[in-house]
Amino acid sequence: MNWNLERHASLDSTNRLAYERAQEGVPAGLVVVAGEQTAGRGRRDNRWHSPGGGLWFTLLLRPPHIEGLSLVAALGVGSALSVDWQLHWPNDLYCGTRKLAGVLVESRLSGSGCEFALVGVGLNANNSDFPPELVATSLALELGHEIDLEQQLQAVLNSLSTYLDRYEREG
Repeated sequence: MNWNLERHASLDSTNRLAYERAQEGVPAGLVVVAGEQTAGRGRRDNRWHSPGGGLWFTLLLRPPHIEGLSLVAALGVGSALSVDWQLHWPNDLYCGTRKLAGVLVESRLSGSGCEFALVGVGLNANNSDFPPELVATSLALELGHEIDLEQQLQAVLNSLSTYLDRYEREG
């Protein structure tokens, strides 16, 4: 997949902006990236803590179907990480007992199938100051050093390309 990155220092939600772009007819491959999100969210509209230092982005896809897309996306993200992780069904990645990342898939369906799908990814990368109610970790905390956000973003997008290409080919 060829990715077209749209970068923002701060957004309320990358999924919200990607949804607008999808409605405008932007083709698949758009990646909306934010340095921070002020109103990031996860499943069931839970707030997603997404300050500076993490990787917060949403992919715009136009797949033929969406069955299993959340699992495929989570595996694609996890495969790009240099830490041991476990998938917590259906959309979270954990290191031990602490949440490292989440994947939120939203879609718009029509009578003929999937109009578009949004894959929102929140990856705790260099952040370490989590609210006390969150049981979270980050790549930097797990590895003992900060990571290069741009290199990690490219690694995740490359991995996602591999997984999503296979998903579209083989279901």
